[in-house]
Amino acid sequence: MYYWSFTRRKGIKRLLVGGLHRDESSITEPILRALEGCEPESGSVVLADLGGTSRLSTLDERFYTAREGKELTALIDEVHPQLYVELHTYMPSSYGRLTSASRMDIEGVPPLIELEAGILHASTSPVLRAMFAAEDLCLLLEVPGGAEEVALDLLKSAISCSSKGEYVELIKSKYPEQVAAGMRLFESFYGERFEYP
Repeated sequence: MYYWSFTRRKGIKRLLVGGLHRDESSITEPILRALEGCEPESGSVVLADLGGTSRLSTLDERFYTAREGKELTALIDEVHPQLYVELHTYMPSSYGRLTSASRMDIEGVPPLIELEAGILHASTSPVLRAMFAAEDLCLLLEVPGGAEEVALDLLKSAISCSSKGEYVELIKSKYPEQVAAGMRLFESFYGERFEYP
């Protein structure tokens, strides 16, 4: 497991995590390591790659009894992040399944929305989202091979922004149509239980 942290006294707590599943660390760990030294002006940041070997989806409650799931929930309990970003990777052959309008019927969650360069975004698994406060920001990014630099820029912004709201506004300004579509899906799924995303 890879772990790096930086703390200042005041400000939001950030947790950026990857490597939840088999073979993901080959892409997610180098991205997280490249963020070392990106020290926020306020608050804290924890970077962690779990080096996962599980094939269980985070949508599956059994994931949270596996090693990776236990390590993830322990990290969340330790950090109490208000801004949480979960990195995943996917093969090009999975793009259609992840973004399909039928995903709600098949997997019980809304489709992911492409930001750019094949990077997909959504809220985290409903199982995991329930572990956070309603106002916490919980974002999932699916990063295909070749899109690491774009993902790195998005994560650097998560660290440099001084608040959750500032980060959401930054993403909205950069990807207005995608975020609007994501918000509609999120609100239709969660109603008013959580703030987007």
